[in-house]
Amino acid sequence: MKRVLSITMILAVLFSFASCRNIKELNEETTTVSPIVTAAPPIVNEKKQSKEFKDANGRTVYVVDVVLPEISENIEQSMIDYVNGVINKFFEDACTQAQSNLEAASNFMDKHNSDKPWRNTITFEAKYVSGYFVSFLIKDSLSYYGSSNNSPSVYSRCFQVQEGNPVNAAYFTDVPENPEVATSHIADLLKSRANANFYGYYYDIDEEILAAFDEAVSIENFYLTENGMAFYVSKSAVDQYEIEGIYTEEFTWDELAGLFNKPELY
Repeated sequence: MKRVLSITMILAVLFSFASCRNIKELNEETTTVSPIVTAAPPIVNEKKQSKEFKDANGRTVYVVDVVLPEISENIEQSMIDYVNGVINKFFEDACTQAQSNLEAASNFMDKHNSDKPWRNTITFEAKYVSGYFVSFLIKDSLSYYGSSNNSPSVYSRCFQVQEGNPVNAAYFTDVPENPEVATSHIADLLKSRANANFYGYYYDIDEEILAAFDEAVSIENFYLTENGMAFYVSKSAVDQYEIEGIYTEEFTWDELAGLFNKPELY
């Protein structure tokens, strides 16, 4: 009887060890966390293009000179083609504008006895590049005397490169379907710094001009940065007496918390 009891106890201990081992292995298997897979960012190169336009006398009267971003690698070719196609349209549109203004440029050169053709210059800055988003700031200036110190027009483009989709500022909120929420918040952010920065010196801006921000703000006029987001408006859209210039402010993610989310959360 004692021998039977001893064998029973030994078997119980062995089963206990086996059970503990199986539980430990199960726990190790179920608690293992797979590493987060991050996509490699696309390569952004400069693409230079230039085209001269001549009048009826064969004189060059208009030049389009651009340096635009061209992305490659690490994303699907269809996405590469789409993004590059959107960006290249800046060059195509500039050439269309040049073609339609040949006579005006020719007459201007004659009237002012100028040997300098009109020149449309477009450049870019890659403000943010990751495996999921690229954000570009594009500056477009037109000179009537070859070179210009005039403030350029400013445009921006942001893409979700894995899907090839252009995105606006509202995309980075929890309510992208309600863009008016984003525009209202952006207007408040810009107004909060306007007294100190809008004119380049401190000035107490009146309520009428501050109210103009509400209409001037667009969810398209933004770009991502490494530290947050920047928003901009045309100064003339806010103050009719400001002939040219862009008012831009960058805000950190801490300052944007509560509505805007960091790109890595998407």
